[in-house]
Amino acid sequence: MQVQPAQTGSGGTKPDIGFYTRSKWERNMIRVFRKEGWEFQYEPREFEFTEIRRGNRFYLPDFFLPHENRFVEVKGFLDKDSKTKLKRFMKYYPEYAKRLWIVVDRKFTRSGNLPPTCGQLVLMGYPIQNIWDYASVCSQNRRLPNWED
Repeated sequence: MQVQPAQTGSGGTKPDIGFYTRSKWERNMIRVFRKEGWEFQYEPREFEFTEIRRGNRFYLPDFFLPHENRFVEVKGFLDKDSKTKLKRFMKYYPEYAKRLWIVVDRKFTRSGNLPPTCGQLVLMGYPIQNIWDYASVCSQNRRLPNWED
């Protein structure tokens, strides 16, 4: 199964979700959280990089899971802005960054290597055990009602 990275411009509101989200991957993660009975908050807190005067001065994680006391970020790929925000998040808020769960397209390649997105996150200091494989999430949950491929 080939998983496509989350596309920009795929935001919207779906009846089963009930509010605007930025991507179908985020909507699918909400469906998983609800299936698991996990309380979540969507984009609940914005982190400011107070020492930065220009460029990416804020980071807004996609979700907060109160029962885990963790933020969750859904990232199909890392563009320049995403890399900058995640590097700064690790630098200025390491206590949160080291507990951030990050959903990427794949955690490992078929040969067992780290794909570029996952490898970059690990190099930034994000623990490999906190990286989720969206392809696995899909294969385990694609029969959920309203799942978006």
